[in-house]
Amino acid sequence: MNPCTTLHTSDPVTAMYCPMDATIYVSPTGVASAIGSTFYGAELVTHEYSHHVQSLSQILTYARDAGWSDSEYSRRVQLQAHCLSFAVINHVDGFAPNPAIFRVGWQVGPGSSTYGSIASIQYWGEKGLAATKVGDCDTYSVPASSVA
Repeated sequence: MNPCTTLHTSDPVTAMYCPMDATIYVSPTGVASAIGSTFYGAELVTHEYSHHVQSLSQILTYARDAGWSDSEYSRRVQLQAHCLSFAVINHVDGFAPNPAIFRVGWQVGPGSSTYGSIASIQYWGEKGLAATKVGDCDTYSVPASSVA
C-alpha cells in the first residue's frame, strides 16, 4: 500500500508515480509486461520518472493551479511525461530503440480523456523522439487542441 493508491494485478494502470512519497510503483502486470519487452520496460520507467521530474520542478503545482478541467490537466501532464519519456529513451547511449516499435504502440487503443487521443499521443511521442531540450515537451503553453 502507498499514500496515493494501491496497484493490483488486474489494474489497467501498470505503474504510477506517487508524489506524496516520491516513489514509482509498478503493478505485477507492469512487471510482467516489462519483462516481455525491453522497450516497454524503458518507457514505463521513464514515463513515471518524468512525473517525478514534473513534481520536483513544480510543474505539477503550476498545472494544477492553471484552471484547466481535471481531464485537460491530466492530458497535459500525461502527454508531457510521454514526450519526456521518449526524449530520454532516444538519447540513452547504447540503447538504440527502434522508433517504429513505439509508433506501432501509439496506434493502439481508443485514446482517453486522461491520456489523450491517439493523434495527441502520436504527436507528443514524435516530439519526444526529436526533442533536444526539455522545452520541446511543453504541453502547457499549447492550445487545448494540441492535447486533445
